[in-house]
Amino acid sequence: MNRDRAQTIRLIAVAVATVLTVAAANWRATAYLSPLNGASEPLLKRPDRVQFLPHDPLNLPPPLPPPEFLLLGNSHTYMLPGVNRGQGLRVEAMNSRRILLDELMVRLEQAHPEPVGSYYLLAYPNFLPYEMLTRVAQLYQHGYRPNLVVIGITWRNVARDSQLRYAVRQVYREPGFAEAFSKVLNDPAVHAGEPVLGAIASDVRRVKADEEQERVRSDADRLDGKLADWIGQRLTLLGDSNSLRARIQLDYVDPLQNAIVDRAHKAYEYNLVEPDYQFNLDCLRVLLRLFRSRGSQVICYLAPERTDVPPLMDPAGEQRFNEQLQREAESLGAFVLDARRVVPNEYWGWEYDSPERSHFTEPGHQRLAQFLADEIERRHLWPPQPK
Repeated sequence: MNRDRAQTIRLIAVAVATVLTVAAANWRATAYLSPLNGASEPLLKRPDRVQFLPHDPLNLPPPLPPPEFLLLGNSHTYMLPGVNRGQGLRVEAMNSRRILLDELMVRLEQAHPEPVGSYYLLAYPNFLPYEMLTRVAQLYQHGYRPNLVVIGITWRNVARDSQLRYAVRQVYREPGFAEAFSKVLNDPAVHAGEPVLGAIASDVRRVKADEEQERVRSDADRLDGKLADWIGQRLTLLGDSNSLRARIQLDYVDPLQNAIVDRAHKAYEYNLVEPDYQFNLDCLRVLLRLFRSRGSQVICYLAPERTDVPPLMDPAGEQRFNEQLQREAESLGAFVLDARRVVPNEYWGWEYDSPERSHFTEPGHQRLAQFLADEIERRHLWPPQPK
């Protein structure tokens, strides 16, 4: 056997071994993630007037007939935990189970002989006040006119982090949005200060830089991107890499860190970040003023918490924030409800081996919906009263 032939055989052997290794790893990754994806359940048929607004702001549907009910909040409004220890979050359960918005609609309409209005949910995991403000400004630009707004406020989403996530930032790609947003915030009735206006200018620059980088991409780069997308749709290791990393983090990395990290002297999981907190508070003020200047009735509720596990953040700081939010809201004619103890501890659940502290089970959604519906009815906020 000559030397060239031997090298060719070795190359073929390496290529075959590589393909088999990738195939085996991909099969194992697919099997590993399959319990997370869960068995498919029949889709829940919701009325057409109930809409979950998409996370992609460039895919916003037109508004439905008024009056409009808008629910804003983080993932506690739609995501369900595992029921039994060892089960992960039921990420797609919102497509087959009744969640907060469904339960609210049912309860609000029990008091009225005919169906009234349209119901919207706009929620992301860890939905930050600046992100709420940005998406709400987009809703107004597209003709949405919410009559009643219910905002779920989670303390740790106000106390840390303030950056606009990539998905929300894409709204600046809409022609004219940045100019319209700035104009709205310069309205004396809304009165956004320099921190908020400066953040908008920064995000405009980032999107323009992204667009310029895309414009100068070569044909080879575009072809490479399309090829990567094609492979990602067919290869779990690439297409579901984020889910795979998250699952490995939950199953292996977190337990290892919990075993070796000394938490005896650590007060809380998360610490308050003062600049983020002040900026988020500014954004909440602006958001409330925006809604009230457009004639919307507004209810803020302090999101449910369970009491059988340690708090994630400093309760003293939370109390300071709650009192400040109460004062700010009252000065604008908005309402703040304390829903922190509405969902009993037995109505929460699990995220694998950890008691879930952010999401509660279906009975918890029913409890929170009943609490909110009772308060809305007591104040005669829905449907809108004739003027």
